[in-house]
Amino acid sequence: NVISGIGVKNTFHKLIKNPPDIYNNILDNIGPSVKHMYCFVKLKGTPEELELTSSNYWIYPHQNYEKVMEDFLEDPYEAPIPLFIAFSCMKDINWNKKYNGYSNAIILTIADYEWFREWENNKCNKRGLDYEEFKDIFGKRMIEEGLYKFFPKTKDKILHYNVATPLTTKHYIDSFEGESYGLDMNNYRLTNAIDLKPKTDIKNLYLTGQDICTLGVTGAMMGGVLTANVIMGYDSIIDIILGNNIIKDLITK
Repeated sequence: NVISGIGVKNTFHKLIKNPPDIYNNILDNIGPSVKHMYCFVKLKGTPEELELTSSNYWIYPHQNYEKVMEDFLEDPYEAPIPLFIAFSCMKDINWNKKYNGYSNAIILTIADYEWFREWENNKCNKRGLDYEEFKDIFGKRMIEEGLYKFFPKTKDKILHYNVATPLTTKHYIDSFEGESYGLDMNNYRLTNAIDLKPKTDIKNLYLTGQDICTLGVTGAMMGGVLTANVIMGYDSIIDIILGNNIIKDLITK
């Protein structure tokens, strides 16, 4: 058996010659998922001194989620910015032993790949001053409107920060447009894409990961469980009715 965990589009556009039409149809109707910009921050001071938290922060300027996203993508310079903030230094109990006197943060916001299209054929770290200046606009917004606002003791404590874009994601994980979560979750995927499942129409080829389950870390993990379930023969109607599955049997053993 061959198991592909690199996503449906990479599997059937880069690895498989002449893929079955069903997968071309799926890819014609389901585009890439959301893209992000990332700001990685190095801070002077321990997590305790800076009063950081182990909780993740999802920050939306108002309660209309769809409007927040639409407005920012239309006017990324002035519209309220949606943010995610996390501190891995607060999730590591040995952090202060390894990096005493320092902390770190990661800040995310959404992005449109078209903003970076002009640099897509340039090599990583060789995209020029215009690219660096452009992404720094968002880095400063993420810091000023996110990090400093919600964690004021970090102000003037930044030693270094680096901003990554969808081109960075594309470079490191070979996603087509720098998408963070593989295929998008749209109406077609939810109602018509019944062939987004572990077993493919190609003998002994299986899919796994978030493209056959749902977006994100949990979707990727459960995609692995689904694929293992199918390969080990737990995918019959009887198994479903009786609640048999590979996790249950592993725990029992």
